[in-house]
Amino acid sequence: MREKDDERMCVEYDIYKGFTVIDDFPFIAIRHPWNVHDAIIIHEMDDINFRRDRIPKHSIEEYVEFINERKITRAQIEMKDLSFLKRCPSLKCLDISLREDATEDFDYSPLYELPEIQGLSCQNTADDFSDYPLDYPLVEIDYSKVHGLVDLIVEWNRKALNIDKIDTLRSLYIRGYKSKTKNLQTLFSSKHLQQLTMVGGNATSLDGIGQSEKLQCLYLYYGKYLRNISKASEAAIMYKSIIFDIGGVLVDFDPKAYLVDRLCNAEIEEKVYDLTFGSEEWQLLDAGKLSRYDGNQRMLERARAEGCAFEVQGVLDDWMHILRPRLRMLELVRRLKNHGYCVYYLSNIPQDVLELLTERGVLTQFDGGVASCEVQVNKPDPQIYKALLKKYQLKASECVFIDDRLENVQAAFALGFAGIQMKDSVGTLIRSLATCNVALR
Repeated sequence: MREKDDERMCVEYDIYKGFTVIDDFPFIAIRHPWNVHDAIIIHEMDDINFRRDRIPKHSIEEYVEFINERKITRAQIEMKDLSFLKRCPSLKCLDISLREDATEDFDYSPLYELPEIQGLSCQNTADDFSDYPLDYPLVEIDYSKVHGLVDLIVEWNRKALNIDKIDTLRSLYIRGYKSKTKNLQTLFSSKHLQQLTMVGGNATSLDGIGQSEKLQCLYLYYGKYLRNISKASEAAIMYKSIIFDIGGVLVDFDPKAYLVDRLCNAEIEEKVYDLTFGSEEWQLLDAGKLSRYDGNQRMLERARAEGCAFEVQGVLDDWMHILRPRLRMLELVRRLKNHGYCVYYLSNIPQDVLELLTERGVLTQFDGGVASCEVQVNKPDPQIYKALLKKYQLKASECVFIDDRLENVQAAFALGFAGIQMKDSVGTLIRSLATCNVALR
């Protein structure tokens, strides 16, 4: 959601890192990145906190119309009745909180009628013998009936049914899990599980973890009964290939910072960015569907109409100077190769830039790679990742993918890659690689 019009927006702080009101509808960041307020808050304003924080109230019909009009995919919900969800097929990620006056008769079944719910968090309580009981009623929900479930956050209890029968599940956060066998055998009935986070519970060992075929991350918190972790090694994935993005990872590429230095005018910077780096033409150049000459001509034509042809022409003539190789990253590539890993690149990049970086020797150490201009598909489209896997006969489960853009990392993760977002220093990246058992010592 765009947050440009200050008169339409107010910001308040709460435990979720704040919410934003856009077009009189409140949005909240319930997932990373926290600064993206893209989950609509749906509520009945009976709570004093909502009134205090000035969260607007709307009718169900207004919510449904707004969600369908904007194709909103994520929502944080606190309602007595979830039946309206059947009329909101675009919703894919839901964080559902029980109202304080909720009873055991609360009905989760409207979730079963949605075509696909990729992410779900249902506030419930754990059984009375849980280490972390919550003051909410036990409400029955059959998770195996929720279609397409990939990411689940759940309080385990006797009415949280069939968690082990979710065939599509890849990430599970479970609190207060109680197993008759006091291990993980039941949880790993899902063969696709890649990440497991357990908080509390009664597990005394990690027996059963070896059933996992794709587990990449295991987090254990407050496991006071856990005595034996020897089975953890059975789930360790041996990664064979490390895949790098180019711009923003191997070479400097920060167009907005470049425009700030060049233009020193916020309004002009935004306009020029939209006409160049942020334009449709730039995407087509990356995808190899437009020549540099034709792309520049189209961008200049639009710039003339906007009255900033001079600024755009200067950027188009000069921008490649920002593509400076990151020497420490290239040294990391060399070290990975020396340790026996295969290294590849996977990048949104136009043909002329690919040729330039090849001439400069930036890509000489790689075992190969796929550029968007070669396959006419840009990240995060899954097809470009599949093109790399097919070209070099790789298995996604044996690959670590590194990119500076979160959406690209998420797309890789959805295909079975381990994903790392490049944010800070090379040292931070090396530590992140170590968590994937990619050691350089």
